[in-house]
Amino acid sequence: MLLLLHASLPGLTTPPTKNWIPFLRRPLYLDETYAADVGFDPLKFVEREGPWWELAGAATAHRRVAWMREAEIKHSRIAMLAAAGWPLSELYHGPLAGAAGLPFGLDPTQGRAPSLLNGNLAESAPLLVLAVLFASYLECRTLDQVAEGRTPLPQQHATAG
Repeated sequence: MLLLLHASLPGLTTPPTKNWIPFLRRPLYLDETYAADVGFDPLKFVEREGPWWELAGAATAHRRVAWMREAEIKHSRIAMLAAAGWPLSELYHGPLAGAAGLPFGLDPTQGRAPSLLNGNLAESAPLLVLAVLFASYLECRTLDQVAEGRTPLPQQHATAG
């Protein structure tokens, strides 16, 4: 209702700028071009200089925000897969192993998936090393895409007039 009233007033056609904490100043590089941009960068990661930006090929603030956005999306997808995969692996390991005629492999962990929490991650060290190497390869590919400008940046809002 307030947005409708605000939009109906002459000369005020855009809603007020959102900020994650109203009394703090919004960084200039967070200009609401991305969805759900509320100006959240309290530690000013984009403004900090370092060799990681040269490696990423992100010299401008907009390229840095784009790279961080891509990393956040990628990491959240991996976290969602892990959150679903952990309990599903414990639930379906027995039936799948029985259907394939394989022995139940979770006997040493009493039916639990190997993790740091139950102390059974050391047996999976070679697989973890391969996973880290593969993740590093994918991360370097993403850095190359940002450096070449293939990471999509949102289109600037067209002004009528």
